[in-house]
Amino acid sequence: FGPFKSEGEVVGIKVRFSAERACYIERTKRHESQTCTKQEDGALIWTIEAPLTEALVHWITSYGPHARVLEPAELRERVRAWAKGSYDAHC
Repeated sequence: FGPFKSEGEVVGIKVRFSAERACYIERTKRHESQTCTKQEDGALIWTIEAPLTEALVHWITSYGPHARVLEPAELRERVRAWAKGSYDAHC
């Protein structure tokens, strides 16, 4: 998936998607390293090895409360800052 490919340090990325979005995430391959692990509650842990990019941040934030970055902390902070900035711009 193009937006997740770029130059930079490759890191392990884990995102938890809600049960409501798990089926869609699981059936769509976005990166060659992608793995998906179903959780007992129906949620999904999506894992890839890729550089951190703005496109990745934007993609994760597009799922709103249905996506939560588990790793790495740097990506979680970038997603949080993007979401806060969006909120602040509209309130």
